[in-house]
Amino acid sequence: MSGDLPNAIGSTGSLAPLEAGLSDLDIEIQQGSSDFPDLTAQVDDTDGIQQFGVRFEDAVKHMSVNKYESVASMIREYVANMAATCLDAAEELGDSYTPTIHIAYYPDSETLIMEDNGMGMSDAEISNIGIQLGVSTNRYTKDRGGKYGIGLLSGLVGVGLDGAFYMHSRSRRTDEYVRGYWCSTGFKREDSLPDKLTDGQYGTRFEFPLTDPEVDIAGSVAEIARWSRVPVLYSEHASDGSLIVDDEYGGRSETPFVDGPVDPDAAVVVEKEGVFRAVHDLGADDECVLLDVPIERNFESKRLNDGDDRLGLDLPYRQSFDVVFHSEDEEIVAGPHEGLTRVSDGEYAKMPEEYQEGYIPASECAPTDVWTPSPAGDRDRFEENPRFWRWLAKEFLATFERDLSASVAAIADSERVIDAPQSAIDHVVSYVEAQDFAATNWSSMTIRGHLDTFDLTLPDGHASALAALSQTVDKCARGGDPWKRSNRGEVRIYQLLTDLPADAEVWASARPSEKKARAVWDDHPGNVVVCVGGDRLDTVLEQFGWNKLSDIGRDSLDEFDISKETREMWERDYSYTNPNAGKDAPNRTLSLHRAQLTDDTDRGFKDQTRKESARYLRAYFEARNSGYTPDRGILANPIDLLILFPSNSDESITEYVGTLGHGNVRLATCAVKTYEYLADLDQVTRIEEYLDASRQRQFDTSAGRCSIPEAREHGETIVIHLAPEDAVSNLRDERAMRRAAEWFEQEPETGSAYRGRDALDGVVYVPATEDMISRVLPVFRHDDVRLATHETEFSLPDPTLIEEPGYDTELYVYTRLPEWEETAEFRMLRSQRQSLRSGMMGVIDGLAQLHDEGLPAPSQQSTVDGETYRDMLEVFE
Repeated sequence: MSGDLPNAIGSTGSLAPLEAGLSDLDIEIQQGSSDFPDLTAQVDDTDGIQQFGVRFEDAVKHMSVNKYESVASMIREYVANMAATCLDAAEELGDSYTPTIHIAYYPDSETLIMEDNGMGMSDAEISNIGIQLGVSTNRYTKDRGGKYGIGLLSGLVGVGLDGAFYMHSRSRRTDEYVRGYWCSTGFKREDSLPDKLTDGQYGTRFEFPLTDPEVDIAGSVAEIARWSRVPVLYSEHASDGSLIVDDEYGGRSETPFVDGPVDPDAAVVVEKEGVFRAVHDLGADDECVLLDVPIERNFESKRLNDGDDRLGLDLPYRQSFDVVFHSEDEEIVAGPHEGLTRVSDGEYAKMPEEYQEGYIPASECAPTDVWTPSPAGDRDRFEENPRFWRWLAKEFLATFERDLSASVAAIADSERVIDAPQSAIDHVVSYVEAQDFAATNWSSMTIRGHLDTFDLTLPDGHASALAALSQTVDKCARGGDPWKRSNRGEVRIYQLLTDLPADAEVWASARPSEKKARAVWDDHPGNVVVCVGGDRLDTVLEQFGWNKLSDIGRDSLDEFDISKETREMWERDYSYTNPNAGKDAPNRTLSLHRAQLTDDTDRGFKDQTRKESARYLRAYFEARNSGYTPDRGILANPIDLLILFPSNSDESITEYVGTLGHGNVRLATCAVKTYEYLADLDQVTRIEEYLDASRQRQFDTSAGRCSIPEAREHGETIVIHLAPEDAVSNLRDERAMRRAAEWFEQEPETGSAYRGRDALDGVVYVPATEDMISRVLPVFRHDDVRLATHETEFSLPDPTLIEEPGYDTELYVYTRLPEWEETAEFRMLRSQRQSLRSGMMGVIDGLAQLHDEGLPAPSQQSTVDGETYRDMLEVFE
């Protein structure tokens, strides 16, 4: 056995015994929960029935090592029962008592000690409850664990059927100190064991000499104990008793899933007081907690999509939700018997009359009753109960729709969107953000499309204002260097304006200067400096009337009330030397810019630069044109196109790095004479030339061959569809493009992965490959140009409006087999809602050969000729 636990828990003063003697323990012994049937309902006369005999060893083995899977299951069971006895003590002792569970592990000897300062056990309690299987004191105490009365046996999982674990307990009821050991045959009192509880220390201590833990003890304790309502102290010790690990878990509130990092305005909460509390939001981790310990749900969220409801697809925040259950019983939460507790007929028949009022036997439940799941005996998982989980998903949907409707109404009723309650704006914005794959900026069309899912609308002006106000900017921390990312935090514009003092101003810049920011901050304590992506800066400045930080110069500095330190910063000589000063064009250095993606959604990037001389760049491109690639320098990242921003250009490079600087494209500023030195190379272009070529580039569209600006004149919405190269050749067919435009103008079907969009008006459809699109990205900066793609890895600029079709296959079938709409082939293939993979495309193209020859679908032919049969075999192979 290991040494004493350091810092023993308990109190020698306020935690006095309850002054109860053996004769008046006032403990009610109850039969544990059971689903054994009521024989009297089946057999008229039970007298004379010869009962089965049970071999003691088999019963113990079945209820211990065969029931509990591992030492982790044992820890879960003991934490649950220790939390229950600590909560009992808290009820008895009140505020003078601090419940605590202490777990210590000695890895060298594989000894686990678990100790609580709860009620403790007297000799009488051990005799009447502890060694009696299926007996409990908490059967009818809803918020306590221990309804089965067999949890003590889980200790045998740790020590083995031929082992033993030790117990020391001092009862608060009798002040009795009981010590001994538990084994597979029961409990033996052993007064010769040394004291492990100090004088005045109440509660129970178990010591397990583990035989083969097979689990990470520290990890198991962390996972289990963090959900306990009672604080759990965990320590690990070396063989000499020195401390290795010292952690604290538990002590959670009754609302664990709304105390953490969730959005309170977006979270959907469904609660039945005293029964459960469930939270559905983007931060949900599918956690499930029963009283004080985690438990497996025994229900996969994807099963919500079984049947016609497709509930999982309809939930606003994906399919994840967290639940904490406040009772181990099957509590009826919906139906004619809501509020009652469901038990087996056998248990109800044996239940004391004083408890029957709140319970109902299973046979009397109505078909429409819904009850919470019941834990399996080992508490590792719930018994299967899909009806409850589907009911809960429907409750989430109903609650969300009611709350979202109220938020939309609050915004619509406000004269200005910014005057609406911020909680209402937060709610709508959080919902749209979740549907738009965590994008941060949207058009009014996007907002209207998502609200239309629930038949909700905002006035046009309000939708546009909300789209503008919900844009994000980086707010710079006052007093820090605003260009350092660590000194900036993302904030939505409406949140920034709501907190802005009436007489304060907002100053914006794509690259905020520290000395200019300090002038703004010094001038007014409420002034704010924000960093806005260069491609959005002018738009934001115009929309909100903000000031441009770059306009501040030495000439205007006297207009600001600045500190002495800030003025000294302005007057400081930084002794900057231009490295290109005095050099001729070939020897000048260019900083080559490219956008390195920073997140999985391809919406964020950081500007990466590499320096090369103009002379080397010319030699590099000339070598490439001759069929030779130099073996140094930029070989690792070859350049196919260099876009230059000469000093006489009106365009700013910062507005285009995120849009154009992907793949093998680089951007650089330069002097005019450097541009002239490189201008004759095929791979070099000036930004104005590039933009002009982008605007004039011709595409095959459903409105004929035209440029994107011309296409915008032919319709209300341009849909650029990024598709595989071999699919685009078929989609360019005039009839196919017209059909595709019709498809985008239709309302998406219920459950569609397209539910983020509504039916589009006046669609001009443009099929395109990635190479085609990469050359014209700047012309996408319009609310009426949308990019449809299943290629989620495609590098997209921040301002692009993205639609993400989850099943290009449906669109492809619709365009390729127009005459077969009523056939089984058309319906089957259209239902394959997935990305257009080459195999599926081959099947459709093969059938299209038959279709284009004017043949009926094979399913509509009474016989199929040999050639057609061979063609079909080739298709499906």
